[in-house]
Amino acid sequence: MRLKGLRMTHGQLKGRILKVPEGIRPTSARVRTALMNAWQCRLPQARVLDVFAGSGSVGLEAAARGAGRVDFVEGSSSAIAMLKDNCSLLEDADTRVLRAQLPLGAKNLTELLRSGDGNSSYDLIFVDPPYRFEGHRQILEELMTLLVEGGELAIEHSSRRPLPPRVVDNGCYALRTRIYGDSQLTIMAWTRNSDPERGIVDLEEAGNAA
Repeated sequence: MRLKGLRMTHGQLKGRILKVPEGIRPTSARVRTALMNAWQCRLPQARVLDVFAGSGSVGLEAAARGAGRVDFVEGSSSAIAMLKDNCSLLEDADTRVLRAQLPLGAKNLTELLRSGDGNSSYDLIFVDPPYRFEGHRQILEELMTLLVEGGELAIEHSSRRPLPPRVVDNGCYALRTRIYGDSQLTIMAWTRNSDPERGIVDLEEAGNAA
């Protein structure tokens, strides 16, 4: 399989090259920077989950910026091998690489993630499915159950194929969404005490407010 590289631009990994297998679309430096800036006050010692991790660039940058623990979930065996190599660039970071086919394996995620220290709760979750992915509602509903109170989830998706206007309920709401060329980054939050009238993510409203 032909390889390509991704140069990291911030944190402890600045200047290092990550392995990226052919067919994987890594998150651009522009989108990574925007997300890290949005989460900069939340990252220190945070538990982070990177789903559809690919090269692991987002999770690794979070680790390089002070996250306490980063778990990666990926379905491709070849991508997992390279992801483990990329994680070795941060020798002191607490990282874990897990395999799961999504969205079919979404219901098993909690059990899979508990297989280590028994804790499957996260402060921050990043999701970057293929742009042609159709299972947004299923995967987001499952991942939202893994967030701690007040936690945030960010999803990267195609700006040409927006998410369905209403994708998650049960106390989840969209904070903001931004377009970066072909990519769109939407950040959501979850809280038990959210207003019931605000309890459904309406990305059309979020886009108008952004």
